[in-house]
Amino acid sequence: MYRQFVLKLAAIAVCCLFPVAAGAASYEQLRHLYDYNPQAPLDLKESGVSTRDGIQVHEITYASPMGGRVPASLFVPPGKGPFAAMIFMHGGNGNRGQLVNQALSYAKMGAVCLTLDAALHGERALPNVLLMDYTAPERTRDAYIQTVVDMRRGVDLLLARRDVDPKRLGYSGGSFGALVGGVLAGVEHRIKAYALSSGLTSINDALIPSVTTPIKEMPKPEIDRSRAIVDAASAIYYIGHAAPAALLLQNGEKDTGITKECADRWHQTASEPKTIRWYDGGHGLTPQAAQDRAEWLKGQLGLK
Repeated sequence: MYRQFVLKLAAIAVCCLFPVAAGAASYEQLRHLYDYNPQAPLDLKESGVSTRDGIQVHEITYASPMGGRVPASLFVPPGKGPFAAMIFMHGGNGNRGQLVNQALSYAKMGAVCLTLDAALHGERALPNVLLMDYTAPERTRDAYIQTVVDMRRGVDLLLARRDVDPKRLGYSGGSFGALVGGVLAGVEHRIKAYALSSGLTSINDALIPSVTTPIKEMPKPEIDRSRAIVDAASAIYYIGHAAPAALLLQNGEKDTGITKECADRWHQTASEPKTIRWYDGGHGLTPQAAQDRAEWLKGQLGLK
């Protein structure tokens, strides 16, 4: 029932509040797309546990407020804590398996790390369904919303642990992970620091072939309608409301998928305190960017 309510609210917001673009709606209206019942049971289930480099890795699932279950991995350092905690989100059409090395690295620094598959990704992927499909914009928008809500439930999961320090929560995401992280930053203020790499204002602004190619044969009115529907989940409407959380915004000067104009708008809209870094690299940035991100998160979260 709650899932139906959220989807209905999203549809009303798109069709009534901003029939042409989400910009016609206020942040106070848009943020309610990501509401959920924090008192609902997480229904946490563990399917296996292993040890990697001294870190316990728990394979888990938990209930999504918008239906189904969220596949996730929990990386726990040795000791009693209290530890910092972090949520990691993968890039578009990726999965949480791509985040294992990052999570292990930060767990060794003293953080309980949670990785999860976004909606329509990894174990939740559907046949022949991509991250962005302008022929099914409602599905795309709802997947973005569900991913953010599922990460908010991930915060609940981490804070339910006795070994986690509630004042030292962080987030790290790149590309799609940065885009949904920008939305999360505007609606989830229990997280102290957000590291967002190769982020952008909206998927509508991306110059990625998998995004732009499918719309070439669509009539302009249909394209405009689809873009308006997807626009509800654009980070540009949320990143300006991240305070008091600190932001690290990293972008590449040679990124062919994100124009400098788009990245500059992302940087300018973001709330303070923020740190902006440019790198001589493409969408994947550079090794220096990873080092800078680690040092920044160490300082923000008190990691080793």
